[in-house]
Amino acid sequence: MRLIPRPTVVSQGVAFDTAQEAWLWAAFITRHGVGGGSLTAHESDIPKPCEPRDVISVACRLRRAGVLSGYEFGALCRYGAAECPPDPRIQEEVQDERYWSQALGKLTGPLQEKGIVKISPWANSATGKTHTGFKQGIGMRSDFSCYERNI
Repeated sequence: MRLIPRPTVVSQGVAFDTAQEAWLWAAFITRHGVGGGSLTAHESDIPKPCEPRDVISVACRLRRAGVLSGYEFGALCRYGAAECPPDPRIQEEVQDERYWSQALGKLTGPLQEKGIVKISPWANSATGKTHTGFKQGIGMRSDFSCYERNI
């Protein structure tokens, strides 16, 4: 059998405001696409500047390079699977919120370089608290995994 690469659609999409918004979007699409859904960046109402695997591959690359610690990467994966950021008002999530914020801070630069996240000189894009519309119960478990080769 011959392997044929996926066609690349070049389109101008609307960049995300924050790395958090991009990460939660990628996690949502990846999680629900695995379950038989056919959601991609090009089928949404607002065109996105990337595919979900592009956002996840940046995080995986940073983890392999040692830029993201295991705790930071784990927080991204856990709360990406839960489709909402950690809540610092919950005692068990205080530490995870710190790792989450640090990881998003490290993701912001590479995502901005790729045009996935808007460059905003006056906003703290690492911990932006924008509503993404993907929030579900935090107790929910999922098989969302952050392995680039599974994308």
